[in-house]
Amino acid sequence: MVSIGQIEWINEHLPIEDYLEQLGVDIAPNGKCFCPFHHNVNTPAAKVYTSEQSGNGGRLYCYSERKSYTPYDVIKKLGYSDTEIHSMVPKEFWYSVQDAKPAHEMKIPIVDKNARDKIPGGVFGVLCQLDLMWDNPTKFKCRTL
Repeated sequence: MVSIGQIEWINEHLPIEDYLEQLGVDIAPNGKCFCPFHHNVNTPAAKVYTSEQSGNGGRLYCYSERKSYTPYDVIKKLGYSDTEIHSMVPKEFWYSVQDAKPAHEMKIPIVDKNARDKIPGGVFGVLCQLDLMWDNPTKFKCRTL
């Protein structure tokens, strides 16, 4: 399985245009092309924003589907196996969700009903207050789970 860290690294560092070329996609100088993710033969429905333009691995946007594709999406379309994808990414980017802190170790601020009724701004106000509490639980005297 490919980890989130690997996908993020691929999308930031591997140029989408290199992999679109492997799919046989011809990219016009203005970036327009036929979308390789659906049947499209009459007019180019997609535009490539190259790695140079976007400052990362680039993107392909399909106007017909109204969807954006990343270098990782193109690599998967090419049929690369997870093992091959692993070999593209430096090992320090092989972290995954399983590496994250377990949920039972996280402290989540709780706003009781009395405090919630006193916070102006409705739900948005409560969310903003929660954000502050998250960073300063002792200042706001909030309980944690």
